Amino acid sequence: MKAFTLVETLVAVTILTIAIVGPYSSAQHSLIAALAARDQLTGSTLAEEGVEYVRSVRDSNYFLGEPWLENLDACTPGPCVIDPTDNTESGVIKPLTLDANGVYSQRAVSAANKATIFTRTVSLTPIPDDAENPTEVLVTVTVSWKEHGTPFSAKIFAHLTNWQ
Repeated sequence: MKAFTLVETLVAVTILTIAIVGPYSSAQHSLIAALAARDQLTGSTLAEEGVEYVRSVRDSNYFLGEPWLENLDACTPGPCVIDPTDNTESGVIKPLTLDANGVYSQRAVSAANKATIFTRTVSLTPIPDDAENPTEVLVTVTVSWKEHGTPFSAKIFAHLTNWQ
C-alpha cells in the first residue's frame, strides 16, 4: 500500500481550499452588492418623498390662500430637513430615524425610533434668482449615507411654480 506524500497532501488541500473559498467570496460580493442596491433604492425613495412633500406644501398653501412657499422658509435657499410625518421643516440637519412601522422621520432616536444611515436635505433655489417674490423654484433633495466608509447619495431635482 502506497501512502500519500506530504507534497501530494498539500496540493490536495490547496485545490480543495480554492474550490471552497471561490464560491464563498462570490457570495460575499453578491451580498454586498445587494445591500448597496437596497440602500440606493431606499435613498432614491426618500429623495422622491422629499420632493412630493414640498409639492404637497405648495398645493396646501394654494388651497388655503397662503403664500405658495409658506412653511418652507428654512429651505430657501436651504439646506433644511423636512419631516412629512408631522409636517415640519427645520434648519437642523440630522439623520433620519425609522419606527417599528417602517416610517422614516426626523423624530429623536428612542426605543420606538431607531437611527438610520440616511440624511435628507432639501433646498429651494428661486428661478430666476429673485428671493423677494419667486414664481418658480428649483427643488433639490439630497439623501446621503455612508456604507463601509464610502459616501453615497441620491439627488432629485424638480421645478415648482406658483399656481397663482
